[in-house]
Order: sequence, then C-alpha cells, then structure tokens
Amino acid sequence: MKTRLTCAVLLLGIGPAGAETLYNQDGVRLSATVQEIDPGAATCRIREARHSAEEYARLKPNDGQPLDVWRIEVLVANYSGKPLDYLNAHLNVESSWPPCDNWDGPETHYGAPVVWTGPLMSIQDVGTVAPGEEVRETAFVLAYHEEEPSLGRWDIDYDFVGGTGAERDVPPAERTARIATSDTPLEHSTASFEPDETCAGKEIGASCWMELANQPGCYLWNAYLNEYETATWTGACSRGLASGTGEETSIDTGISGFARFTGTGELRGGKRNGRWVLRSAREGDDSNVSSEGTYVAGKRQGRWTRRAVFPWATDWGRTGLEITDEGTYLDDKRHGYWVYRRVGTDAEASQEGAYVNGRRHGHWIERSDGDVDQGAHVHDKRHGHWTMSIVGTNPEGTRLGEIGGVIEGPYVAGSRHGRWTTRFATGSVMYTCYSNDEEVDC
Repeated sequence: MKTRLTCAVLLLGIGPAGAETLYNQDGVRLSATVQEIDPGAATCRIREARHSAEEYARLKPNDGQPLDVWRIEVLVANYSGKPLDYLNAHLNVESSWPPCDNWDGPETHYGAPVVWTGPLMSIQDVGTVAPGEEVRETAFVLAYHEEEPSLGRWDIDYDFVGGTGAERDVPPAERTARIATSDTPLEHSTASFEPDETCAGKEIGASCWMELANQPGCYLWNAYLNEYETATWTGACSRGLASGTGEETSIDTGISGFARFTGTGELRGGKRNGRWVLRSAREGDDSNVSSEGTYVAGKRQGRWTRRAVFPWATDWGRTGLEITDEGTYLDDKRHGYWVYRRVGTDAEASQEGAYVNGRRHGHWIERSDGDVDQGAHVHDKRHGHWTMSIVGTNPEGTRLGEIGGVIEGPYVAGSRHGRWTTRFATGSVMYTCYSNDEEVDC
C-alpha cells in the first residue's frame, strides 16, 4: 500500500468523531475520519501580560481548561482497476479558534510538533496511483474543551492514465466525471479589503486586488502587477470576489506590444486554488509557452511543469528551441529538486539541482552542448569546489575551447577565489590564481 502521510498538529475547536465517505465514483473513494485519541492531553493557558485588564478578566476562566488531541485523516483510495496519473483533493475542517494564548503539553508526540496552523487539508499526487493503492494525509489536532467539529467543503479532481489525456487542456468543470465538490459551499472572505489594497495606482510588481474589466466591482488577486494590465474572468463572482471555475485572461499592452496570458482552473475567494493550466502568447510570433501545476490560496504548491517552444530564431541565433522546466514549489517559491532542459536544432543544455526557499542550495550539474559544470550552490551563489569539463571542437587547436579539458577550483560566495587548475586534453597543466574573481599572481 502506497501512503503519503503528512502530519501536523492544529490548535482548533473540533467536533464528533467518526468516519464518512465524501465521494465514491469511478472506483475512486474520498473519505475522512475524525477520532479523539488523547483527552485532556494539554492545558489552555492565558497570559495576563498579553491583555488589557478587562480582556484578561474575560479570558481568565479559560486558563486551565483541558485540550484534547484528535486525529483527522483524509484518504483517497483507488479501487477502479485503472491507474491514476493525477490526483488533487482538499478538505476544510470547520472549527472555531480556541480562546487560548498558548498551551502546556501534550507530553506525548504524535509524529509532529504542536503548531498553530489552519484547518485546510490537502492531498496532491502527480505520480501514478496504481489500482488498490491509497494516498492519505493525517493531522493531529488540539480541541478546546467541549467544542465540536464538522467536516466542511471538499473537492476532488483526478485523471486516469490513458484515454483522458486530452482532458488536461479542458477546464476542470468540463471534464467528464473527473471532478466533484461538496454541496455546501465553503465560506470565503468578502471583498472587504481597503481601497489602497486594490491595484489602482500601484507600481509595477505590486501584489494587489485587481478589478475585472468584464465584471466591474468584482476582484481577483494579482500576485505581480504589470504596467498596462487588465483582467477578465468567465466564472462567477461571489460577494465581490471572483469564484468558481472558469478562464482568467490577462492582457498587457506594455510588453513589446500586445501580450495575452490565460489560465483555466478554480478561484476561491478571488485566489487560484487546485490544478491550473496557464498559457501565454505575444502578438506577432507563434511561440507556445504553458505551465501546469497546483495552487493553494493563490500560491504555487507542489510539482509544476513549464514548457516553451520557439519555432523562430532566438537571441542565441538558433532555431526550433524547446525548453522545459520542472520541479516543486513551496509557498510560491522553488523548493526541492528542479530540472531545466533546452533542446534545439544545434542547442542542447540542462541544469538540475536543489532549491531551498527560492534559492539554489546544494549540488548542481549544468550542461551546455556537451560541456559540464558541477559543484555546490550556497544561497544562490557558487561556493566550494567546482569542476568544468569542456568538450574540444578541434584537437589541433590552441585554445581550451578547441582542445578540450578540465578546469577546477574553488568559489567563495559566487567569485573564483584561490588556485584553479586547467588540465588540457593534450596532457599539459596550467595554474591560475584568483582573488574575488580577479586574476592575481600565484
């Protein structure tokens, strides 16, 4: 049984225990289990120094009240007899926030430290989920006193391997028997943001609420504002915020002429959620640029893939370039292993390695037309020992690029620093010394 187990401990008000099947169709079942496992494991604490005298008098009776540990498990089981190549499911646990400043305990750990966090549980699996396999997420939750939980809005979106590939280019709401949601809508924040939080008058690059050109008075979240940008949405508007499934179109007339960016997916409270397919095009060329991955509350999360095809001549003087960039995001920043590839008529290049919080960090390998550079990045800069293998183009030549060979030496914070060694394919060796990228005497 294949299981993805993600643990967190949430400080929430929780409801009655039990298991419930939320969705069961096409041989795919979504279920949730809520179970109290450790009554009175922790104690609510109120800190006098954090409150006014009046507020402390009101909250003081909560001090010493018991907090119980509950386990909430969301599980998707595939018993269809066919493998899944895409799965995305969410469950909102509805609860009130406990009236505590902090808590003591619990003494026992349940697979993760106690943290303050939200009640949205998410399952994402873009690998193959074979018949008979399960994917699950588990949260351990602190519940205040006698408050009870309820399972809120859920949704599930999936594709089978084979026969449904074309549906990847179709908005989720139009896929045949591939997406389902609960009947009770999730309550989202209303358009109660301040006027200065809208995009009106904001500078390029600002994050702000943009008013829709085709639905005045309705807004969606724009994570990066372009200078001459307008946006439209084909879906619904709920309490002043774009919502539901549809197509988002952004037009910018300031990027070398006319540019159009489109995306299909779901908006919740004006922000992207779930699986999205994004495309961009510019006036006067036939390039094809697309991205596909998952958003959670307007931020990219999990695995994303970007593809770009340029059939015309590029800045490198080459034609027919195809670029792919694939890896994982955490809170809208690259985090984890990424692979970049560039393939063209006479251009072959790739880069692969790890990101940490949006910066290259760890071992990287960079290839370009047969040449290979490899070494460590620290906080986005080359650092430590690097080796560069160069493929010669002319064995009878006089320069390294013609003869070929290996260059190796140390980087310090992005600059060559120390003694570097060049070993030519002919067998000769040369030493060069650097100080902060400037050549010096050895």
